[in-house]
Amino acid sequence: MLRTRILAAAVMLPIAILWIWLAPYWLFAVVAVLVLLAAAWEWASLAGLRGSLSRLAYLTGMAILMALCWWAEHLPHSLLPLFVLFSAFWLFVLLTLGRTGLWNSRTAFLLQGVMVLVPAFMALLVLKRGNGGTSLVFTSFIVVWSADIGAYFAGRAAGRHKLSPRVSPGKTWEGFLGGVLLAAIAGAVASLWCPVSVFLLVPLAVITAAVSVVGDLAESQLKRFAGAKDSGRLIPGHGGILDRIDSLCAALPIFVLGIELGQKLW
Repeated sequence: MLRTRILAAAVMLPIAILWIWLAPYWLFAVVAVLVLLAAAWEWASLAGLRGSLSRLAYLTGMAILMALCWWAEHLPHSLLPLFVLFSAFWLFVLLTLGRTGLWNSRTAFLLQGVMVLVPAFMALLVLKRGNGGTSLVFTSFIVVWSADIGAYFAGRAAGRHKLSPRVSPGKTWEGFLGGVLLAAIAGAVASLWCPVSVFLLVPLAVITAAVSVVGDLAESQLKRFAGAKDSGRLIPGHGGILDRIDSLCAALPIFVLGIELGQKLW
């Protein structure tokens, strides 16, 4: 399985890097929409929408909200309050993880899907169009990828204490700390090309990595509700699209909020 995961990652990684660095803004946005809508299709299925028509209706609503995000991103007003709201949502998810009385219905998970996927799209647009946009997008991805890699190998090597046994029994505190540590190192390295001070980027990388784990746990909670191991079978060794971007979806709004606040206060 590890070999399959590495081979699949070796194919996906260059494609993702080319998309981030070479795609013009409009193509960058279009690809992001397609990937997130594919994830929304998987989310809808896990949440309990079995019919194709009902899932298409869910995707249509998502597409409309993403189109509104694209329009709103061009407005001259600050979007900072929105990202404060998006970040508050992830704090709410953290505080309610494992509470089956709350996260135990199709409606709750469908609404959660909107708050997971749509803000991630808006965050990508804001990062891409900002000062040093491409390098910021790349940095956010590198931080989350580093957190995933660090958590995976640290958990396998030294994982003993369960992080959230009711939601995801395989995750450990040792893996969490390994992921955060590697993300901090990635943030320090990224300051070499990113137009953000290392003194902001490293703590932001730590916070972003920590929140990315909440995104992973939120999807794990959804899969437990659905009785599924993976969100799909599209990517060998990795599962579905959602399995690959759940951490990113949580991390991106937090990363944008940190950059926006840092630029105002620094």
